[in-house]
Amino acid sequence: AEELRRLQGTWKVEAWEEGGKPLAAADLKRREVFFGGNAFVLRRDGKIVQAGPTQLDPGKSPRTVNVSVKEGEGKDGVLLGIYALDGDTLQ
Repeated sequence: AEELRRLQGTWKVEAWEEGGKPLAAADLKRREVFFGGNAFVLRRDGKIVQAGPTQLDPGKSPRTVNVSVKEGEGKDGVLLGIYALDGDTLQ
C-alpha cells in the first residue's frame, strides 16, 4: 500500500522503449502516465491510450508492476514490467 501511495499522481515520460528500441524525444513529450488508487492511465496528447488496474510487487527484486488493460490499445491484455522508485524518479 505504501509503494502504491508513492506512485500516485501524474508522471512525465522522459524515456520509453518499445520492442527494445527507444522512442523519439518528440514522442516522449506527448506522453504522460497517471496513477490514482490502484489504476493507471496512459495519455498521449491528452487523450487516453490505455487504462486499467495496477498491481505492484515491491517485494520482488527487481520490483514488478502488472497492468491489466481494460480500456484502449491492447484492451484485455496484461502489461508486465519492472520498476524502480527513488524519490521523485520512477523508472
